[in-house]
Amino acid sequence: MTSDDLERIRIATILTRRFLSQADWVIDTCPPPDPETRSATKPLYRDPNSPFEVHVFSWLPQNSGVHSHSSWSIVAFLGDETTGRELNYFWTRFDDGLQPDYAVVKPISKQILEPGDIIGFTSDAIHNIKSIYAENEPNLDNPKPTLMFNIFGDRNPSKRYIFNPFKNSVANY
Repeated sequence: MTSDDLERIRIATILTRRFLSQADWVIDTCPPPDPETRSATKPLYRDPNSPFEVHVFSWLPQNSGVHSHSSWSIVAFLGDETTGRELNYFWTRFDDGLQPDYAVVKPISKQILEPGDIIGFTSDAIHNIKSIYAENEPNLDNPKPTLMFNIFGDRNPSKRYIFNPFKNSVANY
């Protein structure tokens, strides 16, 4: 067992890739997105003795707010060439964090993630995401969703934040 988030993410990424290569059934557990929220999540596992969680998630094209997860996490993208993609924008915080409702965050990079990709986040990572159509999506009226397999470590709700970069504000969520 390791207490280092980066080492934990490295190990979890290897194990997740191995697991998903042998578990074709996982994609079939992804719930269809709700028509109103355009997303859905389904827990697959919760450790009764720790806050370790595994979920599958699906969503149709839309944006998330700029947020942190408050724990290390792994996101693996499921599907094929017709499944939705995810555009991640990575942010950094420039203020000292001493004012409770104030935060200055700025985007520093972006990356499109596709089925087969796995990304890890440290507990202080800040990002926002945009679910996007597959490059060659044949049916824009009824597109296939972006499908994900998510692992979350020890979440700390008091440090899970939503940021508003236009108002330089931050709040728990």
